[in-house]
Amino acid sequence: MLLHSGLTDRVRAVRDVCVKMLCDSWLKSCDMNPIQLLYYLNVEDNEATAVLATEELVRFMRASNLYEQCCLPCAE
Repeated sequence: MLLHSGLTDRVRAVRDVCVKMLCDSWLKSCDMNPIQLLYYLNVEDNEATAVLATEELVRFMRASNLYEQCCLPCAE
């Protein structure tokens, strides 16, 4: 999968562009809903990619203060 290749690339710049695409484009196309994005990534069939994508999504959302808005209400 292209996403997995980008997230695991040995060149940091490639990983950064991949994370930017994941968070700036794909997450926004899912109305900032990380659960919906993971659904579209087909996490059941692409577990390793889903783990990498989830880690990057959480990192991005915490850095941009979206974690509290999107994820904490689900935990309550």
